[in-house]
Amino acid sequence: NEFMKPCIVLVLLLFCEVPQGGQCVSVRFPSQQPVYVINGENLILQAQIDWSLGESISKVTWAHEAEGTKNSGKTVVAEFPFKSSGGRVTVEKDGAVMKLSNYQRTDSGAYTITVSNQHGDQASARCSVHEYGTWNQAP
Repeated sequence: NEFMKPCIVLVLLLFCEVPQGGQCVSVRFPSQQPVYVINGENLILQAQIDWSLGESISKVTWAHEAEGTKNSGKTVVAEFPFKSSGGRVTVEKDGAVMKLSNYQRTDSGAYTITVSNQHGDQASARCSVHEYGTWNQAP
């Protein structure tokens, strides 16, 4: 049947794009919009982590690159399991949620979450965070 040929080709192409062994991990933020935080409040970033059946997440790292300091490097602020820095940063939900208490202007910048599975496959996502301005508050 002439009408069936394109469908068969499509199915074969989809099958070929599946990673061998099913090794796949991905991470993303629900919104690509910047996050604005009021000075002194808590910053909460939540990422969506997905992985294939049979996979497991071995490490989640949260890093911060200060605003206006391009190419100066990232600072690891938290890791799951185990590491958090200075008591202001905690991670929850298997590393998918990072909470930073008492947000300060120096906390502005880019936050990157990097997820690794047991095979060493990695995926990252980035979120911009800025201090909420006082220009729109009533005196």
